[in-house]
Amino acid sequence: MLKNYLKVALKGLMRKKYYTFISLFGIVVTLIVLTISVALINHMSVLGKPGSRLSRCLIVDRLEILIKKGHIISEPSYYILDRYVRNLKGAEAVSIFSDAHEAVVYSENERVPLKIKYTDEVFWDIAEFPFLEGRPYKKEALDRAEMVTVITDRAKQQIFGVKPALGEYLETSKGTFRIIGVIPYKEIRALALNADIYAPISTSSGKMNNKELWGAESALVQAADRSQFTSIKDEFQNHMDQLVQDYKDEKQINSFDCFIGTMNESLANDINQSETVYFTGIIGMMFLFMILPAINLTAINISRIMERFPEIGIRKAFGASSMALMGQFIIENIILTLIGGVLAYILSGIILSLINNSGVVPWGYIRLDLTVFLYSMIVTIFFGIFSGILPSYRMSRLHPAEALKGVSR
Repeated sequence: MLKNYLKVALKGLMRKKYYTFISLFGIVVTLIVLTISVALINHMSVLGKPGSRLSRCLIVDRLEILIKKGHIISEPSYYILDRYVRNLKGAEAVSIFSDAHEAVVYSENERVPLKIKYTDEVFWDIAEFPFLEGRPYKKEALDRAEMVTVITDRAKQQIFGVKPALGEYLETSKGTFRIIGVIPYKEIRALALNADIYAPISTSSGKMNNKELWGAESALVQAADRSQFTSIKDEFQNHMDQLVQDYKDEKQINSFDCFIGTMNESLANDINQSETVYFTGIIGMMFLFMILPAINLTAINISRIMERFPEIGIRKAFGASSMALMGQFIIENIILTLIGGVLAYILSGIILSLINNSGVVPWGYIRLDLTVFLYSMIVTIFFGIFSGILPSYRMSRLHPAEALKGVSR
């Protein structure tokens, strides 16, 4: 029975190529937009893959201070993070690093704009980046403020081409660094960690000497387990209360708030919403976006069915049941959705590859998440079935004579 359904469904789809194309177009575009949007959100909201040290990290990346002189919203300074965050007893490890700033590299009379990030030595332990060549810098390099650097393979390609980079000197607008390591750019899975060049934070005197509360640094706070996040946040808040007491008179602080949380919570915090509201909004928008092709498919299915009234009348006259006719049209929709899904998956991969190689999105390597795509496919199949139920039900209830005349109830 199923084999016959499939044969009839495929013939039905090929008979009306115009309607099939319009339906496929709607399904493919919907899935491509959903897949790429989720890939971008996932890249911004996840620090590391499940099971990694980064996956059990909290990030400290924003503070808001109301002082007598004004209202400041900024990232914290290295000085504050080193003094009040690095000594969290509940944390397994704490890393402090800067934003990625532009650093112009001069190579064979060519000006190459890249991004540089200053980090401590703990950064490499938490990030767990694999090294293609060389090694990371250690604490001794920070203590001596050695002008050494780790670069990405993409930066190496831009500057040196096929030539070896290890041990070479990199002349930049931020100073001249000796290259001691190369990491794969594709393994940088989080926006917060992305850069082309990494150097010891002690080589940037401006960051180490800044005694203000605000600056351009963030901290990763690694927990032994995600279940410890709550206790670490409580301890962190105690440290922030102590900070306020220490600086209340000097800075004349009226209110002080420093954020600590997951990357998801950080994104939600940036738009002044809770994590639940943030993700509910995203899911709601995706759901609404999925309804549009469902409505489109329903309208197209009705048009397809109306043109097939004579076929329906003949089949009912020869004893075809309403369930059999409904099953045929629903299977047609499922097949159409599956074909659209395969095309969308291939095209999504091609589009993301073009985006990654074009430099349109200058931060990180965006991956096609197969799990997310499969969930999107399941939802799309649901809407495909849903959009076929009503018109196929109405069609199946037609009297053979009405169907042959092309008259709908």
